[in-house]
Amino acid sequence: MKNDSTSDHVINATATDICDVLENLSAGKHTIKINGKINNETLNAINKTLQDLNNLDIMISLDLSDTTGLTSIGKETFNGCESLTNVIIPDGVTSIGDGAFRNCKKLTNITIPDGVTSIESWAFSHCKSLTSVTIPDSVTSIQCGAFSHCKSLTNVTIPNKVTTIENYTFAYCKSLTSITIPDNVISIGDNVFCGCKSLTSFNVSTENKCYSSSADCKTLLNKDATTLIAYPSATGNIAISDNITSIGNWAFRGCKSLTSVTIPDSVTSIGKETFYGCKNLTSITIPDSVTSIEYGAFSHCKSLTNVIIPNSVTSIGDGAFDNCKSLTSVTIPDSVTTIGNEAFYGCKNLTSITIPDGVISIGNEAFYNCKSLTSVTIPDSVTS
Repeated sequence: MKNDSTSDHVINATATDICDVLENLSAGKHTIKINGKINNETLNAINKTLQDLNNLDIMISLDLSDTTGLTSIGKETFNGCESLTNVIIPDGVTSIGDGAFRNCKKLTNITIPDGVTSIESWAFSHCKSLTSVTIPDSVTSIQCGAFSHCKSLTNVTIPNKVTTIENYTFAYCKSLTSITIPDNVISIGDNVFCGCKSLTSFNVSTENKCYSSSADCKTLLNKDATTLIAYPSATGNIAISDNITSIGNWAFRGCKSLTSVTIPDSVTSIGKETFYGCKNLTSITIPDSVTSIEYGAFSHCKSLTNVIIPNSVTSIGDGAFDNCKSLTSVTIPDSVTTIGNEAFYGCKNLTSITIPDGVISIGNEAFYNCKSLTSVTIPDSVTS
């Protein structure tokens, strides 16, 4: 007979006992507290049983606090267990493996004990109901994408022993409003805050030697405030501060409500995929100080209608304007010598392009699928 929907089940930690209880759960909320010695084989058996509950109206709080024997939550141990709402990890665990709780879509709370030193790649990725997480001070490593796509997560404090925040760690955490970055962080990877559209508060320790934030805390900067690293909440019309000399890779990636950007004369470089996917960006002013437009800088800016590239630019990177579907005309200045691969790929409304005599190289598929481009004059200077 199915177990009552409000029952709490205290069971011993053998795979047979645990799975038997899980298999007989009825719809509703259940707390399951496991006692005794277990290992990752036990957890793998639980995973297999939980997978069968994914399409049922069952919510499970799993308490492992009284268990012994575990030193790690292994790779993909609970991946895709959609019935889990709460998990208490026992003392003695030092690492949470790759994808350990990935795609646990109903998981709202996770208790990570002191003693855990490593949260590995994609450990909690796509836990879309996870609203908060306390990362213990013992943690020294948070790896690639660990909390990416946790769209209900609102705030995070990075422990002081962490030195590196790896690529995509908090990417697309749409509800994340604040993050605290401590003294010892010396490296922040690629696309860490991409798609964090609500992130308006970077709280960077004043003792941090590599990073700082703007006066309003909306922008993450390098220590001397000359490089704009991330501005994920940018909307409407913005003007970048005159003290900025470099706009970092992915700084505005995915800022879908950004409509216009004024870049000051102090800026000399626009990084990789800086404005990638800013789908409502209609206007961009690039100053004469900029010498290069990097890979994918304005890729997929589908509302961008025209661009004036200043005479200071010498190279247009691969995919710099690819899939800018509203772009109708581009004037390339005499200073440009290289047009990268797929630079204007998929600009289907591009009707006019002027390529100057100084260009010596046009990359593969630079103008591929520019369906409205009826003619183009390639100058004698082009050798490849």
